[in-house]
Amino acid sequence: MILVYAFIVGLLTNLFILYYEPGLGFALAILVNLSFAIYTMKIGKRQFDRSAFIKLIIIVLLSGIYIVRNFLVFKILTIFIFPFLFASLYVSFNTSKPLKTTTKLFTTIFRPLVYIHRFLQDGLQKITKGREEVKYIVYGILIAIPFLMIVIPLLVSSDLIVLDMFTRFIDDLSISGDLIFRYIFVFSLSSFIYGHFIAEKIGHKITPLSNGSSLASDVDKHASKSHLIITTFLMMINVVYLFYVYVQVRYLFIQSGTLPEGITYAEYAREGFFQLLAVAILNILAVIALELLNPHKRKIQRGLEEITLACTFIMSISAFYRMSLYENIYGFTVLRLLVYMFLIFLMGFILLVSIYLITYNAKIMLVIIAYSLVFYIGSAYYNVEGHIAQKNIARYDQTEDLDMDYLLSLSPDAYPAIEEYFNNHPEKKNDDYYYRRFQSKIKEAHERPWQEFTILP
Repeated sequence: MILVYAFIVGLLTNLFILYYEPGLGFALAILVNLSFAIYTMKIGKRQFDRSAFIKLIIIVLLSGIYIVRNFLVFKILTIFIFPFLFASLYVSFNTSKPLKTTTKLFTTIFRPLVYIHRFLQDGLQKITKGREEVKYIVYGILIAIPFLMIVIPLLVSSDLIVLDMFTRFIDDLSISGDLIFRYIFVFSLSSFIYGHFIAEKIGHKITPLSNGSSLASDVDKHASKSHLIITTFLMMINVVYLFYVYVQVRYLFIQSGTLPEGITYAEYAREGFFQLLAVAILNILAVIALELLNPHKRKIQRGLEEITLACTFIMSISAFYRMSLYENIYGFTVLRLLVYMFLIFLMGFILLVSIYLITYNAKIMLVIIAYSLVFYIGSAYYNVEGHIAQKNIARYDQTEDLDMDYLLSLSPDAYPAIEEYFNNHPEKKNDDYYYRRFQSKIKEAHERPWQEFTILP
């Protein structure tokens, strides 16, 4: 019954206040939440003493502000006051120990977050009672949803074809963003206030772990549960990734699809590298984390992880190709070269992790560590800014476009390439603003204190 009560409070709060100016709806929402607070006080067997009644009266009086006046400033400020007022119902004030009282107040406000999962957990237990597998499949889906809520916007924004498909899909379903936000709001608020009920009911009691032979069976049971959750999670994200890879192969690599009206191939192919890089990093971290939760080396999970890594490898190739097209038009920068380097590292890392998942050979782990260290040390020793200067100067011979302001902002590592440029173009030395700036920077580099000494250049 309390689950339904918490859901009704969340639903009514959404109905009264969401997308409305603070008025009667806010007052009603406060009173509805106050009724739930009083109920939890009763569950916790708290006494309704004089102090509690005074606090209740203050809450009711403040809720009246939303009905009596239209001055928005006080209405907004009062919203921030209410969490402390509601929390004060459960805290006895001790003026001699203000720090302790304040700590309890904030603990009461944030304590429900510890139990916020219980609304979903207890609800699923009632719905799926006697159907345990369904429950853990639902858990896997629910874990995948927030992950996909991060990944899908990145994938959609990285590819104009996917963006067009996603937009048409949303339009066809007539899904309103406001409606989705309402669902999230109701679910979040219901979970929070139910978590408050659980916190008030059980406090910080810890259930002791049973001893004996049941411990081993509990471990095995937990392993099978986690495997079912992880499998569901991987299957959900892989469906999304396989569709995205299909779009990349068809439209980007073999160019066999028709682009949406108004989009040129150049526009389509030169965007999205940073988003794909972010998704690739998230995927690798997710696979590593899930593999740590796979001590039994289950083949199904390993197979799904391999699919995830394969899709991630293709995304990395797509990001590299898009970046190369972008760089050909706009030239090299430090950030763009670092993205190139990281993508190369990432693709090698993915291949090695894939081999490890197939063989589970401990030596592969050592190879992965050695590869990471060698790549990082090599990258650190490589003259990144010198390379950038050389590439941009070489590009100047073709386009006659050179951002000398950017080149002069680089460190002395780039100076040899810049000096070679001026030597090859002596006409640039004659009363040239940039050449004078370059000479000034060389002078500053030579005058650096000995503590800043470097071998090269």
